[in-house]
Amino acid sequence: MAITFNDIQAILSDIARRGNMPLSESPHGAFWDNYDQFVNDPTFFDKNAPLESPFYQRLMTESMPYTGPYITDPGYMLGQKYQDDLKEWLQNGFPNNPAAGISSAPTEFQPTWEGDPGKNNGVKDLFTATDISHMKGVARQVGRNIYLDDYDNVKLNAIMIYGMVKNQRMPPGKPWSVQYLETFQKWMDAGYPKN
Repeated sequence: MAITFNDIQAILSDIARRGNMPLSESPHGAFWDNYDQFVNDPTFFDKNAPLESPFYQRLMTESMPYTGPYITDPGYMLGQKYQDDLKEWLQNGFPNNPAAGISSAPTEFQPTWEGDPGKNNGVKDLFTATDISHMKGVARQVGRNIYLDDYDNVKLNAIMIYGMVKNQRMPPGKPWSVQYLETFQKWMDAGYPKN
């Protein structure tokens, strides 16, 4: 699925969370909140040579965030995925998010966190009790608490969770099916609908 501005916002927010300085103390704050301001700022982007854009170069040359860690560091969880996604987004012309309510297949199932009442088809139903318990126990390994039974926490950590299940690092011993992966990806692409 195509990388959109939602994905880039999630990546940049995750990179910022891993830094040692809260955004409230940063001289620039979360400069990726507004699509038009972000992509039209020439101090960030060169639309004629996207991979030469100052924004991308700073991420790739270990100068952003200035406190580190950097997505190019060996062992940076999801670092290569973040690099690939950023590169794809830039090369595809900085795609914005799909307009709300617009779907290429209106009759296609659109996953939500809650799912349809009584059908066990929500995103929360992708996680078993074992998965939930396991992730609560690995907080030190991933550098944060991940509560798979909490909507806000899963939304906050969705990119990391997706990378872990896609790369079969989770759930232990029982990789997700293609259908599960597609469901989770569609949920992220739709902007993490709750119900």
